[in-house]
Amino acid sequence: MLPAPRSVPRAARPAALVLAAAALLAGAAPAHATFAGTATDPTGDAADATPSRDLVAAGVGYDPSDGTFVAAVRLRGALFGPSRAFLSVVAATPTAAGCGGAALGLGAATDDPSAQWHRFSGPTTVVARGTARHRGDGLDVQRLEVTDRALRGMAPGCAFVTLSSTEDPGVVYDALGPFRLRAYAGLRVALGSLPTAVRPGRRYALRVAVSNPGSAPTGRVRVRVGRARGLTASRRTVTLPSVAPGAKRTATVRVTLSRRAAARSVVAVAASAGRLSATAERRVRVRLPARRPSGGGGGTPAPGSPSVCTRWFPDLSGESGGSLGLTPCER
Repeated sequence: MLPAPRSVPRAARPAALVLAAAALLAGAAPAHATFAGTATDPTGDAADATPSRDLVAAGVGYDPSDGTFVAAVRLRGALFGPSRAFLSVVAATPTAAGCGGAALGLGAATDDPSAQWHRFSGPTTVVARGTARHRGDGLDVQRLEVTDRALRGMAPGCAFVTLSSTEDPGVVYDALGPFRLRAYAGLRVALGSLPTAVRPGRRYALRVAVSNPGSAPTGRVRVRVGRARGLTASRRTVTLPSVAPGAKRTATVRVTLSRRAAARSVVAVAASAGRLSATAERRVRVRLPARRPSGGGGGTPAPGSPSVCTRWFPDLSGESGGSLGLTPCER
């Protein structure tokens, strides 16, 4: 059973160690998770001298839009023999008493390939639960991850980690945190209004929609239209004001594709705000005018098209009877 959120604060320590959590969070800070944080813990401070029961560092990430909750925890050493323990990671709400209230929890025995998750509405009230993924069983880096609709829509601001006995949850080997979970902005780009088939030389409006699926403002956003053969734009770069969490801003750029453009061209747009970046592209077909076919062999020419016909040319020298040749068709 996962421990309830804490009501007693502990001093958070600066995150000096780069964890395997960075890979687990898949760039969660800030590319995927909109709440994330890391913290370290002194080595050798556990109640048990076994290295695999001593917490060293942890990283936590959470995305409220899809209910993704991930954590990576480093132990002082890998497991051996009967040194298993129960690992708990809780992301909760900062309160006057510490880190509690509504919370999310991940837990697993350190040598077990399965894990569990809980959602708390209060310090002791579980409103939902389920199974989670656990990677690294038996190793010094423990990774836990879950995505579930029942975990969506929370705003945790702190987290803590505990290692306890698998037989008696009241026996705690080591604890880390609470530490801060920082809110991050997100960045998405979508393109619209540009048709999939365009005519060369004609100007078209390209609508660029920049949205923020994260939990903090983006700051100013720089939108840039990529270069491509035969592509010109009324503005190559546009600067948008900061986008609030859950909000969207739109910019319109007029683009033209010339006859030099590839028949199938790509209009690409990139957006950046601080360390955030996102791209989008629109594939278009450049509709070049069809070439008018040339006539031949005495056939009926297309109106306005030059044409030639075959006729017999006599040999005025008398050395031969004559020969075939080409001449403009008579109208």
